[in-house]
Amino acid sequence: GRGAVHVQRGTNITASQEANRKTFTAANDALDRFCQSTGFRFEVFIEHAIGRGEATRQRFERNSEGWIHYFGADLEDAAIDAAEQERAQGNLPSEMRFVRKADIGNAQLLVDAITAADVSTEGAVMLVGNGFHEIRGQSDERMVDVFSAYERAGILLLFTEENALSVD
Repeated sequence: GRGAVHVQRGTNITASQEANRKTFTAANDALDRFCQSTGFRFEVFIEHAIGRGEATRQRFERNSEGWIHYFGADLEDAAIDAAEQERAQGNLPSEMRFVRKADIGNAQLLVDAITAADVSTEGAVMLVGNGFHEIRGQSDERMVDVFSAYERAGILLLFTEENALSVD
């Protein structure tokens, strides 16, 4: 049953990155259009369930927004290790910060790490590919609570996968 499932993403990081490349491009395109049409500006870009950092790599290459604080977060050390390798190879911003043991179902862990870096989460953008389906104890009420926690922190949340809600 659902209660016994735990996803080990370490061996699946590359496959996850390839699968997300197209959807991250679409999400980054949509973010660009949103910013252009509304005048919205952001200084913080977060990729949660980071894998190798494909969404961040794309955002970093565009970087038309000027200065951006980049954060990558994941529950699994293997994903952060892979993203750190990508940063070392110059594929991710050299100043990018990483948050380990970041359970996507607990927004406060991420918020605390960002504020500890003396950066505000208000108006931040968080892009998630694979992540919300990994939250334990999923129910509509639980997922609404998770999304609300990110909203209270002022984070604009974009995701390209199933949202773990029981409704479309």
